Amino acid sequence: MRNAIVLAAGKGTRMKSEQSKVMHRLIDRPMLAYIIDALRAVDVQRIVVVVGYQAESIQAAFGDSVEFALQEPQLGTGHAVMQCMQLKDEQGDTVIINGDGPCIQPETLEKLFQMNEDASCTLLTAELEQAGAYGRIVRDENGDVTSIVEAKDCTDQQLLINEINAGMYCFKNKDLFENLMGFIYSLSMGDYFFFIGTILLIVLLVYIVYLIKCGDEEETVIGKDGFDIEAVCKNIEKNYKPETIKLTSYEEEQENNAIISY
Repeated sequence: MRNAIVLAAGKGTRMKSEQSKVMHRLIDRPMLAYIIDALRAVDVQRIVVVVGYQAESIQAAFGDSVEFALQEPQLGTGHAVMQCMQLKDEQGDTVIINGDGPCIQPETLEKLFQMNEDASCTLLTAELEQAGAYGRIVRDENGDVTSIVEAKDCTDQQLLINEINAGMYCFKNKDLFENLMGFIYSLSMGDYFFFIGTILLIVLLVYIVYLIKCGDEEETVIGKDGFDIEAVCKNIEKNYKPETIKLTSYEEEQENNAIISY
């Protein structure tokens, strides 16, 4: 069985808007809808969307098409996953994905699921020319992963690494929920980090962990500000017939805060 947890509880302060980040309309639908469509395309049976900021508007827009878990207050990624206990007894694999990455393609999600057939956890990574604020994948001289380090915690040498944590994971559902209480609290970020607690714990317990690189770095682009949204729309547009869509500018979106039923 295939499950998914979509992280959509945050406000997205860098968007410079009072509207929930995942509800910003990109081309013809809310940002969150692209992630849900991609998950459905690879036959995910249960999709749980973690909501917090403006939870009611997201629930009203998507209705019974997905399940919801409320994260209040928002204490980070690991804490968000802890709210999805309705999945704890499910079998199979569970993908955890951010709700603000609408460029992800079904083919990449399918690779995540397939790779995890023989593993406990599979992470998606990407190589970026400008890794910026993304967490870095640290490998040893043999190419084996030794750690995943948040940008704020990186040494000067680690900041030069171009391979980043794309923020998408696939877990054996049983292993995920058995290890939820292994989360640790990160003082530097004030966050319960999802991968620090569970992934490193799984490594320590000698489970099998795989990493796969995303073939197209554009799939890892997330909506942060006006410039990024324009780039995201252009990336999305490549996968649609030109005559069926109209590119929506970021400025126009700021004036259009209506929730679009989905």
